[in-house]
Amino acid sequence: MRTSRSTGTVARPRLDHLLVAARSNRVTTVVAPAGYGKTTLLAGWTGRAAVAWHTLTEQDRSARRLLDHLAGALRAVLPSLRFRPPDVLADDEAAGEAGRTDRARALAASLCDAVAEAAAGRRELLLVLDDLHVVGRDDRACALLEAVCLHAPPALRVVLSSREPPPFPVRRPAGPGGPVEVSAAHLAFTARETRELVPDGAAAEVHRLTGGWPVAVRMAAEALGRDPAHGCPPPHDHTPPHTHTPHSAPPTPPPHNHTPHPASPTPPPHTHTPHPAPPTPPPHNPLPPPPGHNQAPPHAPSPHAPSPSAPYDHALYDYLAHEVFDREPPPVRNLLSAAALFDRFDADLMTALGFTDAAGVLADLATRGLFVERLVAHPGRLALIPLARAFITSRAPLGAAERHRLGTAAAAWLADRGHLAEAVTALTDHRAVGALLAARGEELLQRGGADTVITAVAGIPPEQRTPATWQLAGVAHQVRGEWGRALACLRRATPPGTRTPAALAARIAAMHYFSGAPDRALAACRECATTGEDPAAEARLHAFAASAHWARGDIAASRTALATATALAEESGDDAALATAHTVLAMVAEAEGDRAAIADHCARALAHARLAGDVLAEIRIRVNRSAHLVHEADHREALAELETALRLADLTGFTGYRALALNNRGAAWLGLGRLDEAAADLAAARQVYAETGSRLASLVLESLGEVHRLRGEPVPARHAFAEAVRLAEENDAVPQLVPALAGLARVLADERPEAAHDLVRRALARGPGHPAALLAAARLALAGGDPEEAAVHAGQAREVAARRGDRAAVAAALELLGRACPGRDEALSLLDRAAAAWAGIGNPIGGVEVSIARARVLGGADGLAVATAAGRDAARVGARGLVAEAAAVAETCGRSTGPAVSIRTLGGFRVLRRGAAVPATAWQSRKARDLVKILVARRGRPTAREALMALLWPGEPPERVANRLSVALSTARLVLDPDRSDRHGIVADADQVRLDPTAVDVDVLRFLDGARAGLAGGSPALLAAAETAYSGDFLEEEPYADWAAELREDARLTYLQVASALAGHAAAGGDHVASSRYCLRVLERDRYDETAHLALVRALTAAGSHGEARRRYRAYVARMREIDVEPGPFPGTGR
Repeated sequence: MRTSRSTGTVARPRLDHLLVAARSNRVTTVVAPAGYGKTTLLAGWTGRAAVAWHTLTEQDRSARRLLDHLAGALRAVLPSLRFRPPDVLADDEAAGEAGRTDRARALAASLCDAVAEAAAGRRELLLVLDDLHVVGRDDRACALLEAVCLHAPPALRVVLSSREPPPFPVRRPAGPGGPVEVSAAHLAFTARETRELVPDGAAAEVHRLTGGWPVAVRMAAEALGRDPAHGCPPPHDHTPPHTHTPHSAPPTPPPHNHTPHPASPTPPPHTHTPHPAPPTPPPHNPLPPPPGHNQAPPHAPSPHAPSPSAPYDHALYDYLAHEVFDREPPPVRNLLSAAALFDRFDADLMTALGFTDAAGVLADLATRGLFVERLVAHPGRLALIPLARAFITSRAPLGAAERHRLGTAAAAWLADRGHLAEAVTALTDHRAVGALLAARGEELLQRGGADTVITAVAGIPPEQRTPATWQLAGVAHQVRGEWGRALACLRRATPPGTRTPAALAARIAAMHYFSGAPDRALAACRECATTGEDPAAEARLHAFAASAHWARGDIAASRTALATATALAEESGDDAALATAHTVLAMVAEAEGDRAAIADHCARALAHARLAGDVLAEIRIRVNRSAHLVHEADHREALAELETALRLADLTGFTGYRALALNNRGAAWLGLGRLDEAAADLAAARQVYAETGSRLASLVLESLGEVHRLRGEPVPARHAFAEAVRLAEENDAVPQLVPALAGLARVLADERPEAAHDLVRRALARGPGHPAALLAAARLALAGGDPEEAAVHAGQAREVAARRGDRAAVAAALELLGRACPGRDEALSLLDRAAAAWAGIGNPIGGVEVSIARARVLGGADGLAVATAAGRDAARVGARGLVAEAAAVAETCGRSTGPAVSIRTLGGFRVLRRGAAVPATAWQSRKARDLVKILVARRGRPTAREALMALLWPGEPPERVANRLSVALSTARLVLDPDRSDRHGIVADADQVRLDPTAVDVDVLRFLDGARAGLAGGSPALLAAAETAYSGDFLEEEPYADWAAELREDARLTYLQVASALAGHAAAGGDHVASSRYCLRVLERDRYDETAHLALVRALTAAGSHGEARRRYRAYVARMREIDVEPGPFPGTGR
């Protein structure tokens, strides 16, 4: 069979500038309706630049599938690309929408990092993503695509080709590398180009009718080339009511109903655009239309152009296609009708289906640009042009019997050549699909065909699915991270009345355990029939039973199950089973305090997990191991362990263990005195636990409370410790309860000593041998003036901590022993040992606390010098609480003549007299405290007595409460100045009351004065002093008091300016660690500060913390999305 002659091609050098622009810009969008030659234009670039190409299909709406395809396309150009996505994803339901999105962004960032490494030395590489309109903004792949554009390394240029604007914004300028936009106006044929294809006598009329729509021009040229006398479409049948000008906007065929890539002969409407993108604003730097081309811009047709949805456009194409298709020989039409069944095909497949001259026919059609197009992403393969496929499917559909025959034959041919996904898709009979899945479903899953398996199983009636089919679907859902659906399928894989096979039961138990449901995991284990036929599976089953028992606190039952698991694992030699067994052995050893066994089992478990390729097990092991390292104060090794664990958890979306890793990393940062990093990680873990209702939230809160205490933030510290106590008591978690009780006691010791004593008694009762309880008791005894009792408790704490390998508790005990020691020389010796212990751990904050204790022992000028140096060291690490403590000791040592009274309002209200905190009981009346707070908020301005009465006793008549105000004033004066020396600073007359800030020291006013001086002069020293003075928001315990709002916001905004300025100074000076800390402090108070987000990413990148930089960048993108702000690209890309 033969086709008609070729009509030739058109050279379009006027479009060469588009390639130049794409090679120089981060993102290029090519947006035009079907038939405008988008793919043809981009295919022409493949021989002139390095191009990785992927044409999206319905499968690519899955982020996992799209990721595989992107990696494959890039690897074709970058053979050295080292990227492999995880084989299994964690539970999507547990992760939630935010977790799924973050995982997609993490996977994209990991891919881009691999591309950056593989493309080192290249000038540029184009990644062309064709048919982007397949993905809607609500599809999970959308976040992945957006992240690829944002994270793209300097050498990667992303080209997005679509019939509609991208489902995510790409218009934000990014310097000279901002996005370039190619539209239908650039792609439409000019009148001259139309004349090159169409006979002279008809060219003007064809251009007038088509508006330069390339596919229509080609079809018209083909029709006229066959029969020049036939003429153009009759105007009365196919022209719109208005007349087209020669350069009017081209008619736009409807992209929804007429241009799908059907998977069956009758595709449903809207196949590829289920979630249309919202209207987008005008581009900031669109390419100008080509020179000499007066085409109207896309989506803005001239007044005489038909509406994009008008039936005229479809009618025009149908008319032209009819003229060409019907004149092809019957064998050609039959081949095209058969080809419409497949998303892609080649001459060999069509020949195998009985079309003997397929190679010649397809080559000729592709050369003429009729009906078929070559697939750049699949060399040697073709597809029907979308418009042509829709036309042929409706114009020349095949009968059901013929579709079944061709599909069956094609499936057999494809399966024999390893194209399993295409083979399954080609079948039209669900029984044949089931048979193919039964024979080769496991192989299909191993090749990344989870989406294909799920789609195929969905086409089989539920009552006709076999247990093997259900299990296959369950595994496929688990691979995709859909654990709820996976469990539903796996439960149906066991016929009623039978016991669950060991391999299946182990898989179910593992999912329940990792989902935080140990009781359900045990139930799954009990439903299993253990026959000894599969020792590896039975070993995993018993190991997860041991894990579940451990999670429930039943260590004895855990040991029993573990003994069986270990024996079976060693018998089978299966790495996955051995990894699970050694993981639980390490957990049990932790409960028994066997440090050597913990290290040994963790190392073995990790080795076996890596050999098995079990990424979820590896995450679990690394997180557990990091907890042990933190306990032993090996914080830097813990951080290295957690860097890998977090990277894997990000990629898999393993939410629970990601939160635990963040908690452990926060604890490690805290152990190193890195308070800002600790606060950021602990807050992130707390958010996850709050969303999931995890029982581990108390662990996070205890560490977070300690961070707040050290930073001099008593109100949030008190809240964190109190909530940790509540949660730990609810869950009867003694290991978490005792440190929380001890921490809360330490925060309350100054103002509420009786409450602190009660908390310590409870801690000692619940954990009599716990170092935290003993250390808390020693501190309270020192505060109460009983050094002998303090020495007893500190000595016991030291002994227990040494036995448990708790080096931090040993150092703290040595410090307290030094403070309790009556002999000066012996005390200094003990403090020297404590300082050495803290230095060995690498915790500067512990060293500061020892220095303050040394200053107390030394006293006088020597003590003053030590305390002053300690204050500077504390300020350097952000330990504002210790800054204040060091200042108080320095004042005592130097017998300073500083302010007799200090009012602290930043971070919470406190009054200090000569550096000593005034207990809450001294106020007698809360109204007196509130009165002082209100006077501070007025910044020294007088306040009418009537206004004060209205604020303190709202709704009460002034005459009834006037005496109460006088009593409150007297009480406040007495608290501030018990010696009645007129140093209270409260000035009152018959009408007004004010606080004289020159008579008393008010921290918030001192902060504002210092900050403004630093900002005005740009002095880093003044700025640093002001930043140190800000220990929290103004009166944090009064969040709803309107009278406090103005000063609180003024101080907060001023602090943000100070911290931002310091971040800039540090970055300019090359101190990227300091810059990142200041950025974290800004973001802690304003999570939407874009400048701070991007400065943090730059600082982390400059410091070599590339993984953390990517994580912080993803957090920035998430925050910007929350407020509908388009995020900028990853900074530091050089574009």
